[in-house]
Amino acid sequence: MSESLFYARRSMTYGRPGNERQIDRGQVFDLQGCVNDEKLLRLGYVVSAPKRATVVQCGTCGAEFITDEGLAAHGRERHATTRSLTPREEDDRADKKLAIEDEIAPLDLTKTAASRGYARTK
Repeated sequence: MSESLFYARRSMTYGRPGNERQIDRGQVFDLQGCVNDEKLLRLGYVVSAPKRATVVQCGTCGAEFITDEGLAAHGRERHATTRSLTPREEDDRADKKLAIEDEIAPLDLTKTAASRGYARTK
């Protein structure tokens, strides 16, 4: 357990191999000391929550969120009963979700190894 409270700015899969879980945008979770935790923080996938943040909880699964908006999106994504989507509809839905996340929470790609001029060695 980490001492700081972190939340995801982007939806992602997080955890050690074999113990991964889906994390939704705005969801509060503990960093587990995984190999890429530093990169997730540096690139902006994950940020530290404000000290006075109010956390709201999903009544269905107990997941915690930093905002009501994140909780509502989680409910629509994870708990809504909808008809099965065709592969094309699923792709369109995923593209739309990614576009929204790109607008709301853009990644800080100025902090990548490539942007800092590191050359690959052969």
